[in-house]
Amino acid sequence: MANPKGLEGIVATESSISSIIDDKLTYVGYDIDDLAENSSFEEIIYLLWNQKLPTQNELDSFKKRTCQQHESSSRSD
Repeated sequence: MANPKGLEGIVATESSISSIIDDKLTYVGYDIDDLAENSSFEEIIYLLWNQKLPTQNELDSFKKRTCQQHESSSRSD
């Protein structure tokens, strides 16, 4: 009988954000390879924070807020 490798077959934790199904990593049900090829950094951050991909209006608003926060923190340095 072969010994399992490392933690193979051991559930270390459960996550509603990511999973590995049939050797495929997914974020909130989206294949990571598809996200890497077709989504921006901001879209993936929005997905991880909100468990859904943003509409164009949501993405525009998100980018504006993050840019404002970056500018505000840069001025206080």
